[in-house]
Amino acid sequence: MSGSNEPTDRASALSVEPIDRLVGPLARFLHVEAASGVVLLRWLLPEVPPAANEAR
Repeated sequence: MSGSNEPTDRASALSVEPIDRLVGPLARFLHVEAASGVVLLRWLLPEVPPAANEAR
């Protein structure tokens, strides 16, 4: 086994449903978008100030 997700023969290539061809790339896209949103929020939001009781 090479560890690849690609089908090894024609029969397994035909077993892939059409919706799987759309869902895979869409899921990867949404993971990238979510990660970039977290980075953007961290960059835009100011740092949280220390609690008032810690300043004493």
